[in-house]
Amino acid sequence: MAAYTTIWIWISALYLGSVLTYARTIEFARRTSSGLVKRQEGTRNSRGGVIIEPYTFVHRLDPANSTNVTSPVGNVEDVRYTTNITLNGKNFVVALDTGSTDLWVHPVLEDLGDVNGTGIPLDLRYGDGSYGVRGNISFAPLEIGEHSVPSQAFLAVQTGNIRGIRDIGLDGLLGFGFDASYASPINLAIKQVQGQNSTSGQSVLRNIFSQDPILPNFVAFDLARTDDLEEIIGGSLSIGEYDQRWKEVQDAPKIPQYPKRAVRWTALLEGVTVDGVDLTLESTLPGVPGGSLLALLDTGDPTAVLPLKIRDDIYSRIPGAVRLTTEDGYELWILPCNTTTSVAFTFGGQSFAMHPLDLSAFSRPINLGGSEYTACIGTIAGGGEYWAGNDLEVSLGDVFLRNVYSVFHFGDEGGEPYIQLLSQTDPEKAASDVVAVRNRTMASLAPEIAPAQLLDLILANSTLARGPRPTGPDGVAALAIAQMDPRGYGLLLVALLAGSMLIGVVLIGLAVLIFIRDKNEGRVARRRSSHRPLSLVLKSGQSAGPA
Repeated sequence: MAAYTTIWIWISALYLGSVLTYARTIEFARRTSSGLVKRQEGTRNSRGGVIIEPYTFVHRLDPANSTNVTSPVGNVEDVRYTTNITLNGKNFVVALDTGSTDLWVHPVLEDLGDVNGTGIPLDLRYGDGSYGVRGNISFAPLEIGEHSVPSQAFLAVQTGNIRGIRDIGLDGLLGFGFDASYASPINLAIKQVQGQNSTSGQSVLRNIFSQDPILPNFVAFDLARTDDLEEIIGGSLSIGEYDQRWKEVQDAPKIPQYPKRAVRWTALLEGVTVDGVDLTLESTLPGVPGGSLLALLDTGDPTAVLPLKIRDDIYSRIPGAVRLTTEDGYELWILPCNTTTSVAFTFGGQSFAMHPLDLSAFSRPINLGGSEYTACIGTIAGGGEYWAGNDLEVSLGDVFLRNVYSVFHFGDEGGEPYIQLLSQTDPEKAASDVVAVRNRTMASLAPEIAPAQLLDLILANSTLARGPRPTGPDGVAALAIAQMDPRGYGLLLVALLAGSMLIGVVLIGLAVLIFIRDKNEGRVARRRSSHRPLSLVLKSGQSAGPA
């Protein structure tokens, strides 16, 4: 039997006007590629709250061989924010995703049991449409925290090729997007069978709000970290309630959803700064105001995606950073691990800083020239002019959202949806933390190799024609061969050994915190984004090929 993250819920009374509501705050944790689950141990205080105590670690059984995973504690790869749900009386761990709406589970160790199947087949496609899940729509009783839904529509997955879910021990995904049929393929499919007035295909959130009319219709996320800032700890998912530690968010400016009546949590990104210097933003989408970009705030994306020009403008301003470019135009950045460069994003006239630690992630050990090294890889991917259905330019995932307390409000009666953000990162304090935090973390790792030195080692063993050497702040070339890990996540740098003929390759394990899309037949499209966000492809029908 698998071990799951414990959900802790505390109840506290608040007066909102004359209405008494109750906190519905659900603790959640991060899940790593090793399948390790953090379980929180806590005791309730006299007011019904939870006194948070240190985490313990629970091993989830490996679905492949049902043996305990023995990966070391402290793995920070493949971060997903998760919570527990109960479906048909059985426990499941699901990833939290504001980039989509529907609930699906792909049982690993648990049988769903006797659910109410509809026989309606459905594909859910994500990102660029090349990955997704397929199964049949079913109904079952659902519980999440204090909330229960007698009959919740969900997709019982039979096949899928989404990485960073089942392969790291998760059971599925819970969406927090809009309930419009266009955004919810499950709702659309049910309406097509039962009629347009049917409400049985509603999302989890819509059902919860419908059952409790006095419950404010918003969700809020605190994507917290450990004290050393390198891993995730605690945090909360609140339905219709603010985490009292961040209640000041109620007074934060309301960032309107853009465009109006959109079906995802998109807003105008009004500015990007690097160490206080404003970058030039030019949208390629019709109707987006000048100097802004259309951005999705997506808890299902472990990293971030920006237009290539903006991504490169950010990293090229970091002293010592270098770019690797493949012959197909694929790019990634290598950064000094101790960089203190400050990057901030502006929404609703307010600037929200990223912690410098969120700009990069540690590589796996790099074996090169008989020595073992560590490097830090940029966590911001570069997307083409159009991606994810040609209606988005930016996805700000967990590397940004860990720095804010975020509220996603579906709008009051007759009102428009909006987002509120409260900054949790002080740029000056964050910069002062970097050296101590990274040095402490790197004490147990192979020594860092400087980005320029890593490139020189690769180029020294390459048979590629180098041609003009593009220059950055430090004048170092950015040429190498890169290929996608066919498993769907992680990066492999490939150095060709010198000689008159190709005599071998060296695989460098730079598997980082980013997720990389599967490519058709393993080919890498030119200048494509290298991460794997879980934002739903919005189409009138879900007719993509088999998952």
